[in-house]
Amino acid sequence: MICNYRALLLAGAFSLPVMANEVVIWEFAGTTYTVQGHSSSYTVDAVRTSELSTNQIKALCRKGLGLPLRAEYEDKLIEKGVINERFSSWPLSNLKYELADIRYFDVSRTSATCSATLTDNGKATNLKTTALSYAVAYYTTKKYDALKQMLPYVMKQPAIAMDGAGLVTLLLSQQDIKKARAYFEHYVDVAAVKNDSIKLWLAQWQKDIDLSLSISIAKQCQSSACQQLLIQLEDMIAEQEQDSAGDLSSYF
Repeated sequence: MICNYRALLLAGAFSLPVMANEVVIWEFAGTTYTVQGHSSSYTVDAVRTSELSTNQIKALCRKGLGLPLRAEYEDKLIEKGVINERFSSWPLSNLKYELADIRYFDVSRTSATCSATLTDNGKATNLKTTALSYAVAYYTTKKYDALKQMLPYVMKQPAIAMDGAGLVTLLLSQQDIKKARAYFEHYVDVAAVKNDSIKLWLAQWQKDIDLSLSISIAKQCQSSACQQLLIQLEDMIAEQEQDSAGDLSSYF
């Protein structure tokens, strides 16, 4: 995602109050979002480089209406020293907010304009959600120093602390398998891990260590990637059982 500023923002910061009548452009995954508005009322022009259904275009336009809120929580993390800058090339999601008075204009298979009033109804969780999204993004893109910087904050938040513990395990596994296994056994409760990507990575890590545990972790994950991994793991179990049944040396 590329964020281009068309207006002078005070001290380079972006927040909902500052955006009064500003125009900001985000680009991600073949869609350009032009967002303008003030306070909590915004208008988005969503333009695609390839065609989608009109319902899909409208859905993308609605997502664009949440971009100012994303920026607000990113700035809060920067102020706290949790992150140093916005990771604008990574999509963040799952913020809780409500859109009212949604209107659509000029909807086609490649573009749509929409407007709405946005209410932040996730003030108790949105900052933590944004932090966890950044942690996952940093691990995915191997920005390990940035991840290590923010892990102390993540570990202090009860709602996402177990996700942080999972990421600590994964970082340790790159350096010392024994330490990683000991940390995992003592501190990680997979059932309390919220993020499916972290569960997937933990299951993949355990695949060559404890196949049954790997399957157990994968079963607690709902993503399609986890389901595909689960099929692979169950096939591996079946192959092992078949090989064992074919080995008669232990019987004769």
